Amino acid sequence: MSAAVYDSTNTVPIPKPSGYFNRNQKFFAILGPFHRRYLSELIVFLLDAPSIYLLLFIFAVVFTLTLLFWPFYALLGPSFTGKTVMSTMDALTTSFAGLFSQATPWTATNSASLFLVTLQSAIGKLTLSALTALLVLKVSRVPNFLIVSKSLLFHRHEGEWHISFRIGTLYNQVLHGVTARLHVNFKDPITNKKRYTLLDFSSNRFNTDFSIQGPMPINLRHLLSESPMSGVDFEKEEDVKACVSNFMLCVQGFDVSTGRSVGLIERYKWSDDTLKYDRGGAMDDVLVKLSEKEKKRYGKGWGVKFTAFNGVKRTEEMV
Repeated sequence: MSAAVYDSTNTVPIPKPSGYFNRNQKFFAILGPFHRRYLSELIVFLLDAPSIYLLLFIFAVVFTLTLLFWPFYALLGPSFTGKTVMSTMDALTTSFAGLFSQATPWTATNSASLFLVTLQSAIGKLTLSALTALLVLKVSRVPNFLIVSKSLLFHRHEGEWHISFRIGTLYNQVLHGVTARLHVNFKDPITNKKRYTLLDFSSNRFNTDFSIQGPMPINLRHLLSESPMSGVDFEKEEDVKACVSNFMLCVQGFDVSTGRSVGLIERYKWSDDTLKYDRGGAMDDVLVKLSEKEKKRYGKGWGVKFTAFNGVKRTEEMV
């Protein structure tokens, strides 16, 4: 019996298990379909999202557990002794206090009420421990203000064809030991075979570790005449799009203030317009000269215009 192969959503069987899949049917049969880890996805979302989302999540968990135990306290109210009879609102406050193992004016008098108090106390302690750990992870998480260009630009620069893009950091974050790796997936017109290879940058200092001093961005270029893709005719846009499939950019560095690693991965392809071909285009200028009033305010003569970070301008290379 042949193993079922699933697409990325794991819902639709692929009808033709050919090529690579044929050789690995046993592997897919053992592995089985992919199951989403909703809890893991939720934790990752809360760690990446603004802090208000985590605070709202904590409030929602406490509120839900309080409402969950409230009916049981109201039902077993006569089983608790105190100076007064437990009312409906008393049951609500007791349910809330029980999550934090706080003493209440009422005491359990039978096995059912004692079991309820013990169960809620155990669940409350486990929940609060998990929420506290999540909060600690959120607070200790290294801020990642690393940014890269939304698109890669094929263009002529100083008479030569280049691929250009920018990287930088927001909020004056400083990174040391930064490595940037640009990989390309393309069809070599000389050998007529697909290749996946690493591209070097025009400036050798960016091919090894370097630093990013926020907010100043860095322009990175790859010279195509000295590239593994040199066999492609870059004068013809249709040839470039036919040969070049996609790029993957990996950037990693160490935050100076914490010494911990930050990074990101960005993918570029023609289908989502993140690859741009513009013979006469160039990356827009991000450095702006400040006015006298701004110089006095910031103590600097130049600033960074981040609204132009992804911009493309026209140059004389159009001819």
